[in-house]
Amino acid sequence: MDKTIIKNTYQILDWDSNFFRHKFAKIFPQILKINELVEILSEMKEQNIRIAYWASDPGDEESQEGAKRFGGVFS
Repeated sequence: MDKTIIKNTYQILDWDSNFFRHKFAKIFPQILKINELVEILSEMKEQNIRIAYWASDPGDEESQEGAKRFGGVFS
């Protein structure tokens, strides 16, 4: 995945990051292939992002599998 595309798939959450003193971000696409999620999470790790929110599509099996594989918490 192109780095420009990766950067457009998440946003740093300034308020959360400032308040908790750790980088927080939100992943935008509700549906991601596992390999796309791997690339996004890798980029986020390079950026020292510690927490990521992702409202993944509950009806998309691959997104749900990816969330589970990488320690997602479902609520």
